[in-house]
Amino acid sequence: MVWEQRYNEEIQLFGERIRWIRKSLGLKQEDLKALCGISRTEVSRIEHGKNNVELLTLTRLGMAFKAELHTFFAAEDAAVVPVKQKRSMPKRLAFEKKALGLRLYEVRKHRKLSQLDLNVLTDIDSGEISRYESGQINIVFSTLVRFATALEIPLADLFDYDGPLPDNTHYKGMKPD
Repeated sequence: MVWEQRYNEEIQLFGERIRWIRKSLGLKQEDLKALCGISRTEVSRIEHGKNNVELLTLTRLGMAFKAELHTFFAAEDAAVVPVKQKRSMPKRLAFEKKALGLRLYEVRKHRKLSQLDLNVLTDIDSGEISRYESGQINIVFSTLVRFATALEIPLADLFDYDGPLPDNTHYKGMKPD
């Protein structure tokens, strides 16, 4: 599948970006372990593109780096975008789930796709898509890539909550009847 190849590329780029941010902040993997509450082995696996990261882990990294999540999908040497508001971990995770779900819904609607259309394009159950869009469940990196591939958008666009919706003129995806 096309999304699987993209996943392999995106997870590698993500890992390289996390390593670059960590090093640019003068942090060691051990420091990131202490800040995120994830093992040093998991930090290494993330940085080497070997871990299908959950939104929870992305949020922990965002809190450790004091950064917006879309920062993780920017060019390697791009500046880290600082967090606008400080929240506790549970509140930040709840915010990220809701904001990401709303963004997914907005992009899907902007593309004039139903949940069923997205189901056909991603092979993700429509009920599960509904739960992602309503921020009810934690999402993993591979699922994010499946959505971004089906919607023909950069992965960063899913996390650019206040950004413009993607241009429709080049969209070649399935259109509803």
